[in-house]
Amino acid sequence: MSRKVQIEVDEDLYNMLRIIALKKKVSLEETIKEALENYVELENRRISGEVKKDSIWKIIGKGTLDQDASQDEAWGLAEWLENELE
Repeated sequence: MSRKVQIEVDEDLYNMLRIIALKKKVSLEETIKEALENYVELENRRISGEVKKDSIWKIIGKGTLDQDASQDEAWGLAEWLENELE
């Protein structure tokens, strides 16, 4: 599923995006999508790095869990984050 997003940018940014699109021979829309994807990827790496440094993540795995703990919604989140950080 995709979502339509409408934004306003200043003239300099618009011109740079158009130059990039023309140079790469792609549409302005494709250029903006690529820029957003790159930005989100960089931010995801930065956030993941911050999470790894958080002291709470250093103790994960040092405790014991009940047998049905994997069915708990909070455990699923911790399991997902742990997989993301590897």
